[in-house]
Amino acid sequence: MEKEDEKTISQVLAPEDIRAGDYVSILHVLGEFLPLFFEQPWQPVEPIRVMLYPCSVQPMKVVEVCLPFVLVRKVNGKHETLDVRQHRLARVSKEFGRKAFKRFQVDAHSSARQK
Repeated sequence: MEKEDEKTISQVLAPEDIRAGDYVSILHVLGEFLPLFFEQPWQPVEPIRVMLYPCSVQPMKVVEVCLPFVLVRKVNGKHETLDVRQHRLARVSKEFGRKAFKRFQVDAHSSARQK
């Protein structure tokens, strides 16, 4: 793979590979649900695990890592703690992350002025 091609491909991250300063996006979220109907009343109830796509794939910047928790800053400036046991993250290139932050912040400021 050529150097230029590497910039355009996000990289799925193992929890131990997440570093402060990385730009990341959520690939999917693990949801657990209890079944509504039980086939056999004498069997133990097992949660059903489902992989869900996130509502937003906007990049976030990693502020600090203390596994299994990752503190991230969102485009709107707010911070959130993600649990990597439930969130699968991908690293996006620094160039992509910077440009996305800049563009989304401009969009947020212009929409706030229109209100």
